[in-house]
Amino acid sequence: MHSVMKLSSLAPDNSPVHNLSFSLLTNLAVSRDCRCILQKSNFLQAFLLAPVPKVAGAKAAPAGGGGGNPLSLWLRLLVSLSSTGDGQQSILKVSGVLELLADLAPQRKHALLTLHNLCFCPANKSHVMANDKAMKVLLSCLESKEMETCCVGASALWALLHNNQRGRTALKCPSVRLKIEEALTIYKKGAEKKQEPLSSYLQKCLDHLSQLLNS
Repeated sequence: MHSVMKLSSLAPDNSPVHNLSFSLLTNLAVSRDCRCILQKSNFLQAFLLAPVPKVAGAKAAPAGGGGGNPLSLWLRLLVSLSSTGDGQQSILKVSGVLELLADLAPQRKHALLTLHNLCFCPANKSHVMANDKAMKVLLSCLESKEMETCCVGASALWALLHNNQRGRTALKCPSVRLKIEEALTIYKKGAEKKQEPLSSYLQKCLDHLSQLLNS
């Protein structure tokens, strides 16, 4: 594990060895012992130093593209880590990580998915909700024309408000309610043409959000 981390920490050169080391870490992140090693070593701090490609590649980025560039490798690792509660907490211990993920989320699907996953850990909810950038990104997802993006945002917001009375109170403002009601209206207009699992889940998320904020 330490040898793989060392290879991943070398200056990124887009070589097969460097890419493979990150792929291996992404797979190893499903193991609690490996996640513990990643956290204790402060390995995740290096994510903040990953070079961000220029906007030229933004159109390909939402699909998670970018080949083996360092940022894409890091984001895949973070998605894997954020699938567990302890992994989510280790990510949030990195100072400035929420701001960076929020900046990347509009163009990087894996950044948005990581941000989404962080909303499911009870210990993280207050941190995410206190971050204006992160909340702005999640709320903006409700306005997306892409159902998957809208679904990710609605699901994350539902997770933040679930069993979180303080969070509900904080989001009970006209602008937030309006975004949710508008998303519900748009969804219902095209619901008959979208009878698939993702569409049903989106309605479920939006319905629960509306109920939580109106209760």
